[in-house]
Amino acid sequence: MPHTDSADSFSVQRCLAVTAAPIVGFLLFVLLCFHYKDFDPSEAGLGFQTVSRKVDDDGYRWCFSNSFEDAHGRLEYLKKSRRKLGLWLGASQLYAINDWSPGERIAVAHADQLSAETGQFGIALTAMPNGNFNEMLVVLTNILSRQAQLDFIIVGLVFDDLREPGIRESLHDSIPELSADDVSKYGVGIQHLIGQKKDADRSGGNNADTVERATISGTPQEHLEQSLTGLMDQFVPGFSARNRARAAVEVALRREVTFTVGSILNAAGLRKNVAPPIPSSERRWNHAAFESILKIAEDAGIRVLLYQAPHPQQDGPFYYDRGDYEQYFSEIAQLSQESSFIEFRSFEDLVPLGYWGLNNAGDLDPFHFEVEGHRLLGSAVHQYLSDVFQDAR
Repeated sequence: MPHTDSADSFSVQRCLAVTAAPIVGFLLFVLLCFHYKDFDPSEAGLGFQTVSRKVDDDGYRWCFSNSFEDAHGRLEYLKKSRRKLGLWLGASQLYAINDWSPGERIAVAHADQLSAETGQFGIALTAMPNGNFNEMLVVLTNILSRQAQLDFIIVGLVFDDLREPGIRESLHDSIPELSADDVSKYGVGIQHLIGQKKDADRSGGNNADTVERATISGTPQEHLEQSLTGLMDQFVPGFSARNRARAAVEVALRREVTFTVGSILNAAGLRKNVAPPIPSSERRWNHAAFESILKIAEDAGIRVLLYQAPHPQQDGPFYYDRGDYEQYFSEIAQLSQESSFIEFRSFEDLVPLGYWGLNNAGDLDPFHFEVEGHRLLGSAVHQYLSDVFQDAR
């Protein structure tokens, strides 16, 4: 069959399409990687339209999760201002904003602005997703091991955080050297930290991926993979973030499915948004760390300002077992009344219902709120500090 101009044109177009498709796909992949290079998989549990705002729009870091050297640096900087210095310890409620818009800031920034106007207090915030008391204990012991001079610590008490087990791997290296004397002085919580550090040192960071990779260790396949990925990491912008991009896409897809299904079930009245009971073992484990925090603070002459974290006030079933929840905070209030260095306030109903967001299942999010909630919390904490240290004069 003789060639025609149209046939030749079709062949050229097909050749171009076949050539261009992988190039376009690769470029889209690189753009995707670059877009998600700062994605943090540990914060995938933040609710619908809720984002992490540890860093301001201008690049100023308010919240420190793992880099306690930076948190210590902020305290050293604030020391020059002759303010009373403290650590604010908590979880994602303190750095996540629902329905965020550019320029909106988290509670500690609002508290700091008020403190700067009066020249009273300087605060370094350390918070992490689902942070528990053992991880707060790591933060406090690490900061104090750097010879930080603290006048106070603020602890946001979220009832659900009593269920969080273990100390995340990223904190193992931050556990300072502790001794048997520290255990006898500060309690079982310190013993748990020592055990965690020993376990981490023995494991040497080995995991399933390490074992799996050992099957091709030293083979030509491994050398080729390392060479190619090394070149790509070096010369292709964003390629080094490929694993973060993959995690971001997986999380986004899962979140959409979960939210859609959850919304349907909620509309049909087939599901209630209530928390499962907190296992007694996790509760005891976290309470031991909480007691160690208090003992360390008392020994160092640090005032402890505890507060019951804001919780949405809604009709219908309460998120927790109400009796258990009330008893826990009643015990905390009693503890503060029996101590000269512990203070306690309830901020449970501080944030109106309209400022709370939705979680990934389409339910009311019991942990995260909009910027107005952060303004209210920042103002309440500043007033709390002012009242405590006014009374101490």
